Amino acid sequence: MSTLWGLPALLLLGPAASAQQSGLPGNLHSVPHAVLIALHAAEDAPRIARQYGLHLTRRLHSDPRWCVFHAPSPLQARAALSPLSRDRRVRHVVLDAVRPRTRFQFVPNDPYFAPDVPASGWPGQWYLYNQTGAGPDAGVMGAWQRDLTGQGVVIGIVDDGVQADHPDLRDAFRAADSYDFGEDDPDPSPVSSFDRHGTAVAGVAGARGGNGTGIAGTAPHAQIAGLRVDFDFSPVSAYVDATLYRSGSGIRVKNHSYGYAFPYVPAEAESEALALSAAAGTIHCYAAGNLRGGIAEDANKMDEQNSPDVICVAALGYDGRFAPYSNFGACVFVTAPSGHAGGPGVISTDRTGAEGFNTSEFDADPFPDLNYTSTFGGTSAAAPIVAGVIALGKQAQPALDVRFARHLLARTSLLIDPLDTTESGDGWRVNAAGLAFNQNYGFGLINADAFTQEAVRYTGVTPLQTVTTGRQEVNAPIPDNSVAGIARTFVVSADTPLEDVLITLEIDHSTRGQLEAYLTSPRGTTCRLFRRHPADSGSGIYWTFCTNAFWGENPRGMWTLKMVDTQAGRTGIWRAFHATWRMGRLIGPGLTGRVLLEGVADTRQPVTFTLHPVSSGTPVVRTLTLDASGAFALEDLPPGHYRLAVKGAKWLRRVLPVDLTHGSLSGIEIALAAGDANNDNVVDVLDLAELIAAFDATPGVANWNEGRADLNCDNVVDVLDLDLLVRNFDAQGDA
Repeated sequence: MSTLWGLPALLLLGPAASAQQSGLPGNLHSVPHAVLIALHAAEDAPRIARQYGLHLTRRLHSDPRWCVFHAPSPLQARAALSPLSRDRRVRHVVLDAVRPRTRFQFVPNDPYFAPDVPASGWPGQWYLYNQTGAGPDAGVMGAWQRDLTGQGVVIGIVDDGVQADHPDLRDAFRAADSYDFGEDDPDPSPVSSFDRHGTAVAGVAGARGGNGTGIAGTAPHAQIAGLRVDFDFSPVSAYVDATLYRSGSGIRVKNHSYGYAFPYVPAEAESEALALSAAAGTIHCYAAGNLRGGIAEDANKMDEQNSPDVICVAALGYDGRFAPYSNFGACVFVTAPSGHAGGPGVISTDRTGAEGFNTSEFDADPFPDLNYTSTFGGTSAAAPIVAGVIALGKQAQPALDVRFARHLLARTSLLIDPLDTTESGDGWRVNAAGLAFNQNYGFGLINADAFTQEAVRYTGVTPLQTVTTGRQEVNAPIPDNSVAGIARTFVVSADTPLEDVLITLEIDHSTRGQLEAYLTSPRGTTCRLFRRHPADSGSGIYWTFCTNAFWGENPRGMWTLKMVDTQAGRTGIWRAFHATWRMGRLIGPGLTGRVLLEGVADTRQPVTFTLHPVSSGTPVVRTLTLDASGAFALEDLPPGHYRLAVKGAKWLRRVLPVDLTHGSLSGIEIALAAGDANNDNVVDVLDLAELIAAFDATPGVANWNEGRADLNCDNVVDVLDLDLLVRNFDAQGDA
């Protein structure tokens, strides 16, 4: 094994206040439709709305006496300020203006974060924030500027030990969640002189940033738990234990920068532990491996990297192409920058003293500060970058689990090296869901800023659904040296969008390295499940391969699985296969609140909510029957900016802006005015005619007009209904 000075708090400005009076730049003092009013009594809100022609949008969660009212226009909002400020029921009134603040953001003061420190020519932490040129980076600065630093998240480093007293790790180290599974004690410190890898991995993920010392980790305020294993002597049980340890309850992210040097090494117990840990809520990041060119170069032939319960990470060089050592495969999910020969390395924490990487044994030009190494690299460095980014996401969205994270990574990672056609088969392929995938890069270069922004736009993922063929017998020879190969087809009837697909193959073949397998979806997307390697002379394949290439596609239709023998002379039998489709989708934000129906006796009425996208797109229409309090809940909505139109059959429509780009909204109150008996969104003589025709009617009598004129829903048309109609006569909806 491997190896943001902020502006003052919200100003309560009088009606004559101006941008100059407030001391704010004019371009920050926008005039909105909304007015924020602090009332002496919360129950005055509906009366205030009616008197001033406003619409009660919501109450503040902290105090229901503070209310946001929506005016028909910015001019009407400003015009309402002066009379409102003289109203004895009003304590304060202000336009609910947007005034951007500068964040108290995390800004690294760690000396080696910047380039040319400690001396000219050193690259700094280019892999997190590239300040030296056009090379790639992990996009962390945008997340850091929103004060996402991993605060409150523990990252477990499953590796050969973490030096807990390192100057740049000791403030991040969490002893309570650490353990040495090799020595069976609570101290995960390195034991032998060879135990230097884990300390470097830990620094990449979570070295304490902003302490004026050394470097900043990807998640600079996360905590680090050392979970030591002995790569040379630990049995399977140690890895299972480290994988399961404190899963869900304490350690939310775990990093594994190791793997086997040979293909098809079964790891059933470790994979089962990963499934259990993932189900508990811990997210595991695995290095794809550094074996390109060798018989284990295809990460799909490694059991743990190939698991659907992990995030498999490939490495990207400074030149914007996959690192020459980085494994590929259909199981690779995302790429992160790392060092390689000919480009700058990753600067990380190193074991203090003479037993780290920063010695002449490993580096002809050692880093001047012996507590750090500037030559760390491999997928071993790429994986903890992703683990750190996942920790930033976990801080932003506590509901984040591995399936949720994988959905977000598939949507936010960046396409790189667009002309690549190497071992990835046919290079970048855009599947039927519009997602680009490449076996060298997965869904592309990780982007911490986009990932963390997207994380708060959704609330989770739907429960996992699966469809399976069960074990299917084939028992047919594989044509020798034939591109056409042998294929089998099967039909899927499900429509839920795909996540990953698992294909179990049973093959007898005297030289399995000659074989390749391909899967084609009903939408025409083809993915190679594994790549040939003639140097692999093993005699059979009994293995489950995971592919991410079909992510988001509709699985319905006929699938084709093809087996190909690429060389003459050796033959084999395809015994059987078993296919499993794993399905689910992101759950959109929700919108909750109350609809206040004017004059109504029974609030349990049907109301239609229509969300019109501000830019473009299809409106979302939901009709709900309110509960006894007038409450409503709209769930799983597409994120975006909308004009929300709310209409009840006997009430005028109201329209207000809704921003669901940053997640769910709650506590909205929408007051609907009564009188629209004929449902044409205006109160006029036609509605009066409806009411007169039904006057004194009750359900079951001849002139009962299905309750249209029963404006207060008390099952009789009388003067109370007439009063409501007269009160709103000549009123129009959408105001």
